[in-house]
Formats: sequence, C-alpha cells, structure tokens
Amino acid sequence: MKDLEVEQRVNRSKAVGDARVAKMNARDLLLEVINGVDRRPNLKDSKSYCLFCVPQQLKKESLEKLAALTKGADYPNFLKKLIVQGLIKIEETTVEVQARAEDKAIVARILPEAIAEYRSVMSAAGHTGARLNPTVTVSNNVLSSKSR
Repeated sequence: MKDLEVEQRVNRSKAVGDARVAKMNARDLLLEVINGVDRRPNLKDSKSYCLFCVPQQLKKESLEKLAALTKGADYPNFLKKLIVQGLIKIEETTVEVQARAEDKAIVARILPEAIAEYRSVMSAAGHTGARLNPTVTVSNNVLSSKSR
C-alpha cells in the first residue's frame, strides 16, 4: 500500500515537471516565431577563435553591433520585439519596463504596439484571460548607458 502511494506521488511529480517543461518549450517556440532568424554567431569560423578569447571577443563584437543597432532605423522595432519577448517570458499582469535615458521616449512610443503584438501572439497561441491585458508602464528609473 505504501509503495503504491509513493509511486503515485512520484508519477504526479513527474507529470508536474513534464507540464512545466512543456510550458517552457511552448514559450520558447513563441519566441522563435517572433524572432524568425537564428542570430547566434558562428565563432568557429572567426579568424581569432580560441577557447580563452571567445568571451572577450564575443563581448567586444556584441557591444560594437549593439552600438551600431542603437543608431539604426530599425532600433525601435528591435526594442518592441524585446518588450514582447519579455512579456511572453515572464507572463505577469503588471510589468514595469526600464530603459536607458536616451531610449525612454522611444520605449514609451512603441509600448502600445508591443502590447498589441503580445496580445496577438498570445491569442494565436490559445491564451486567454488577464494575461492578455497586462498593465505595462515605463519606469522612472533609468538604466546606465555605459557598458561594463
């Protein structure tokens, strides 16, 4: 009898774990749909590839690309996609977005579009209820513009 109870608890725990994994996989799939493109760098093709240099080289290249991106015409769209991804990942009904001082006006302007896209993606995935109508605000606390 006791063995049966233990087995049932183990099976229940496994089912809960499997449900969590399925939820994470579904969330990741939504993010892949939004992104559309795999943008991971292929470091092995780089001329300066070495196991010890990869983190520094990756950080340097990332900061250079990010600096160029922030000056580009597609930057507001990039920020919108980041907000949508964040909303999908955290699934909260009240969210406060922090941005750099120079991005605060852009974030405030694109926020309604990001929320609309979030609703569209979540509705298409079959989600309903309060999570489709998050309260999203732009924080008065600003992030630093300096890279660390």
